[in-house]
Amino acid sequence: MTDFSALLQSACKTIASQKPIVHQITNFVTMTDCANTVCAVGASPVMAYAPEEAAEVTALSQALVLNLGTPDALRFQTAIRCGQVANEKQIPVVLDPVGVGATTFRKENMARLLQAVHPSIIKGNVAEMKTLSGLTPGQNRLIDSSDALTAQTEEALVALAAARKTVLVVSGPVNFLTDGQKRLHVPGGSLFFTRFSGAGCMTGALMGAFAAVCPPLEAAYLAVCVMNACGAWAEEKACGVGSFKQYLYDGLSRLPKLEKEGMFLGS
Repeated sequence: MTDFSALLQSACKTIASQKPIVHQITNFVTMTDCANTVCAVGASPVMAYAPEEAAEVTALSQALVLNLGTPDALRFQTAIRCGQVANEKQIPVVLDPVGVGATTFRKENMARLLQAVHPSIIKGNVAEMKTLSGLTPGQNRLIDSSDALTAQTEEALVALAAARKTVLVVSGPVNFLTDGQKRLHVPGGSLFFTRFSGAGCMTGALMGAFAAVCPPLEAAYLAVCVMNACGAWAEEKACGVGSFKQYLYDGLSRLPKLEKEGMFLGS
């Protein structure tokens, strides 16, 4: 991967000058957090999901984020149509298949979406990504995963990324990224990420902001490194979950300055 500092500085400068629109069809639980994450880095979030306008909004955007954390039949239908418009206009699509293996409804509709839409980036936990690759996840914990990333799983995901010509991002204590050729392992982050709802969704939103101005693998890598570093920085300053989220937003809103101060050393 190209020098991280140069990647981040270039991406932040482009976002600041272009203020790309990131259309997010995301879940109701974390919608505000996802919007604020995109705002914090200087991009412009739109959260349109009404079928009467969603595809039109996508056509006016520079990136599309599909997070199916609170799905229903209409939301899947809208996500598919928006994804198709994004593909037609070569707008990058970030897909977060939340809980894809937890229920038959999610699994079947996610398969239908993936038949109709080509995501630029797919991110999820180990259980979700095992489901997409045809492997059987371990204990079903709905949106959480108790599965470890094994060598077998990693090989299956590399093959899936190559077959779909997309970037896969697997969250966990060590994040794994692949485009079917390159393999990146990014450790770090904060234990506070597991103490509130939305850290994964925020990372997906951040991928959308970076994907609007960077190639998919670079966008995914930047988003993971930025969230991990901002999380570690926020944890040092916080006294609990509430203040952690405050400092997390502070870090996201000051990326170029904090990078120059060495916050991202080791990325």
